[in-house]
Amino acid sequence: KLWNTKHDPKDVVPSLKKTLSDLGLDYVDLYLIHWPVTLKGGDENFPKTEDGKLDYGAIVPHEETWMAMEECVKQGLTKHIGLSNFNETQIDNVLKKCTIRPSVLQCEGHPYLAQNKLRKYCEQNNIILQAYSPLGNPQRPAGWDHSLKSVMENEEIIKIAKECNVSVANVCIRFQIDRGVICLAKSVTPSRILSNFEGTMSFKLNAEQLGRLAKLDCNNRYCVPTIVDDDGKRVVRDKDHPFWPWNNTIYD
Repeated sequence: KLWNTKHDPKDVVPSLKKTLSDLGLDYVDLYLIHWPVTLKGGDENFPKTEDGKLDYGAIVPHEETWMAMEECVKQGLTKHIGLSNFNETQIDNVLKKCTIRPSVLQCEGHPYLAQNKLRKYCEQNNIILQAYSPLGNPQRPAGWDHSLKSVMENEEIIKIAKECNVSVANVCIRFQIDRGVICLAKSVTPSRILSNFEGTMSFKLNAEQLGRLAKLDCNNRYCVPTIVDDDGKRVVRDKDHPFWPWNNTIYD
């Protein structure tokens, strides 16, 4: 993925070339713009201003960055290019100017954040939707002092898991698959990786169960960049950035 400090068109191809060198590859199958939010260009991943705040630097229009992403395809450095964490308006701005359309959009997705509007938008624009954090990010950062409910502890999801004789995680992953969304379930535990695959592929949710899960959607988002403010409270970091994509989402 292209990091926030590398949105300047002159930095895009070199950034991917460095990634390929680090990985020992000649090309990747998919390369994404990681976030719509831009940071000051340079080698520091999180550049700061003199007063210690995050330095956003010059705001680079997404359309300009996208032109350089297209150059990555033309040079054979990646087969496909896409976006991550962009909203519909931001994607529209890219589509109006692009010659190579985004293949993929990655976003957070789980029963509490069904992304139905975004899913329909992607279908209409022939963009593959991929959902990360399908379990609702059960291991949130320490000190994240919000009161959002836990997806994995939801009683309705637990009931459905018992009906299907599978785990709660299997139900959450299957919720995406049965709605036509590609699911990115992350784990470093071999047994969970195996369970996520074998358990999820052993069943399908029926229409009634999908309907019950659909009712859980409450626009809760867990995966947001945060900082600890002067009062010691963890707060959303980039909500004042002009490219912040989620103004109508619940965090706490």
